Amino acid sequence: TCFYVYVSKDNSSGHPDGFLGVNVDDTIFAGNEKFHTNVMDPLMKAYKMGKIDTHEMDFCGLHINQDPKTKETVIDMDDYIRNMSNSVSSKKENKQHPEGISTFGRKPTESLRPAEVQAFRMPLGECMWVTSQLAATYSFDVSDIAQRMSIAIVAEVTALQVVIDSLKNAPPRHCFRKLPGGISDIAVLTYND
Repeated sequence: TCFYVYVSKDNSSGHPDGFLGVNVDDTIFAGNEKFHTNVMDPLMKAYKMGKIDTHEMDFCGLHINQDPKTKETVIDMDDYIRNMSNSVSSKKENKQHPEGISTFGRKPTESLRPAEVQAFRMPLGECMWVTSQLAATYSFDVSDIAQRMSIAIVAEVTALQVVIDSLKNAPPRHCFRKLPGGISDIAVLTYND
C-alpha cells in the first residue's frame, strides 16, 4: 500500500494539491484541478482504469459515501463484514462451510486439526483486516488470537466467533463532517504495515 501527497511547484499555500492511495489494483484519489491535470490525467492515459466513482465508492473493502452537499463522509465495511467467511460454528455440524470448524461438544483446550487450522486462517485474516481499517476496538483480541496460531485450540475459535458475531451485529463505521475552518484545521496521518 502506498500513499502519495502531491504539491505543485507553484503552490505557495502550503496545502497539498492532491492525494493518491494505491493498493495493488485499487486506487483512491482526491485533489484540485492542478492535481487532476498534472497527476491523474497522465496516470489515466498510461494505465487502464475501470469505473471512476465520485461521492460513493468501494476501496479495499471500505465503502465510502460522501454527501455532495454537506461533504459529510461515512466509511463502513458492512458488505465486507456481511460476506466474511462462515468457517467457524458452535453448531453440531457446520453445513455452511463443510471443511470448517465446529466447536460443538469439544473441550476449549482441544487442539485444532491441521485442516481446521487452515480453515481458521480465513476468518482470522478477515478480522485482522477489519480491525486494522475500522474496528480498532477488537484489535487486541484479534491480535492475541493470531499470536497463538501455532498452538491453535478450540478456545481461540470461540473467541474469534465472539468477535465475528460482534462485527456482524454492529458493523463499525466512521463519520467525518466538513470542518468549519477548512483543510488548514486538519493533519493527515497514515499507517503502513
